[in-house]
Amino acid sequence: MASDLSSFALTTTSSIALLTPAKSHPEVAIQAVAALDREKTEKFANSNDIPEAKGWYQGILEFRRRRLTPNQNLLDDPNIDAIYAPLPNSHHYELALRCIRVGKHLLLGKPSMSNGAEAERFFNLPQLSQPGASVLLDALHIV
Repeated sequence: MASDLSSFALTTTSSIALLTPAKSHPEVAIQAVAALDREKTEKFANSNDIPEAKGWYQGILEFRRRRLTPNQNLLDDPNIDAIYAPLPNSHHYELALRCIRVGKHLLLGKPSMSNGAEAERFFNLPQLSQPGASVLLDALHIV
């Protein structure tokens, strides 16, 4: 986004860990949520004053025998600066690659990658050494 406001997208409806901290910072907004169940996603968005509920399935990452990937609208949406993704560890590498390639910041749970080879490939990406590069952060939240 062009303003000082940072807009996040959530990729879960099962956790509200980012909602309370985000609401306490006027420079942060939760713009969208995307999850496996469209109806549950819309209900979660409505009950938490999140402007957009987006779908999730598209066909790249395996999860519970289904092929899925982050909604392209999350990755292509110019109103979203960062994505919070508390997904299974096996999805971290692919999601991180996709986010960095489109200029989105990413908050992931630990570990950031599943193994050393993934970490080495990821952290040596040329995009990460560019001015204004996207950032990958650990999303560990301790209350």
